[in-house]
Amino acid sequence: MEQKKRAVAYVRVSTAKQELSPEAQKERLRQFAAFSDYDLPEDRIVVDIATCGRMRFEDRELGRKALALLADADVIIFAKLARAFRNAADALTLVPKLIRQKKDVTFLDLGISVATPTGKMVMGMLAVQAEWELDIISERTKECLDEAKRQGKRIGGVPYGSRPTATFVNDRKVNGGVWAIVPEEQTVIERIRSLRVKPDGSKRPYRDIAAQLEVDQVPTLRGGRWSGEVCRRVVMRGEA
Repeated sequence: MEQKKRAVAYVRVSTAKQELSPEAQKERLRQFAAFSDYDLPEDRIVVDIATCGRMRFEDRELGRKALALLADADVIIFAKLARAFRNAADALTLVPKLIRQKKDVTFLDLGISVATPTGKMVMGMLAVQAEWELDIISERTKECLDEAKRQGKRIGGVPYGSRPTATFVNDRKVNGGVWAIVPEEQTVIERIRSLRVKPDGSKRPYRDIAAQLEVDQVPTLRGGRWSGEVCRRVVMRGEA
C-alpha cells in the first residue's frame, strides 16, 4: 500500500477579523488534504496571526516553524498565494528553493503545479499582484490618515486627560477623532510635570512620582496601577 504524503499547512491573517479567517483557511486546507489523500494532522497546521505578509517567510517565527515541520514532510500547502507572500522577490526565491529540495508547494488559488514552467509564470505574476495590492492599501491608509490630520482629528487611542466626543447620527459616526478635555485628569498631568522637576532643577524619577500617586489613590484611565512607565506616557502622550 502506497504511503500517504505528509503535508504541512500554513495559515496567515494580518488581523483576526480578516475575510478569509484562520478557520476558513484551515477548512479549505483540510478538504484539499483529504481529497489529495495527504496526511495532515492538526499539529502540522501552522496558524500565523497579525504577521505582515511583506516580511520574508523565513524571517517569520511561525514561517520558520512551518519550514522546520516541512523538513520531515513532503508538501506544504497554502489557501492562497497572498496568505503566504506579499513580497514577490521572497516568493520567487523560496518556492524554487523548496522545489529543489524535492518538496511540493501548493497554493489552492493557483490550481496548477508551481514546479512547471507555466506554474512558475503564474505564481510570479500573482506574487507581483499581491505585493502591488499591499502597496495600494498602504498608500490609501496613509492618505486617509493625512486627511484626518488636516481636519484636526486625532489618530490612535484616546489619551489620559481626554474623552472621545464621537456619536452616531442616522447610523453615521459624527466627530470621530475629536476629543474633549477632562479637567480632573489634566490636573493630574500637570501635577506629574510639576513633580518631575526638583527644586534644584534636576529630574525626579517617574517611579517616585508613581509611588506618590499610588499613596494619594489617584485613579488611572483603565483602573490599573501607576508605574514609572505609565507616568512617562502620560506626560509624553497623555495616556494611562
